[in-house]
Amino acid sequence: MQIEIAGEGVDKQDKGTAKALTGARKYLLRLLFCIPTGDDIEREATVAQSNAQSANLSPFVSGLLDQIEELQRNGVKNASAAAATLLKCSTLSDDEIRETQSKLIEWVNAQSKGGDDA
Repeated sequence: MQIEIAGEGVDKQDKGTAKALTGARKYLLRLLFCIPTGDDIEREATVAQSNAQSANLSPFVSGLLDQIEELQRNGVKNASAAAATLLKCSTLSDDEIRETQSKLIEWVNAQSKGGDDA
């Protein structure tokens, strides 16, 4: 079996390449053998979304979460991570969310319109 996977390592000394290879190998083995890492972003987002339904969210945040939920149902990559990110800042005001999460909001809107940006 031959598998190719990307790796990236940053080190001020000469260990960047070794770190990249080690990180890529570990990631590959986790994926290949379905080894849980305990940091399941999709599960966290699903739990957070279900908890958010009982929270008092603004119509703006609720609308974004509805869009993200639709993206998740359609299998859009990174939709769960977007939900988790949005929920982490859901206690901020709508204006603060618009300011701090503008790229996320643009991505959600683009994906909802059928965009293919990652």
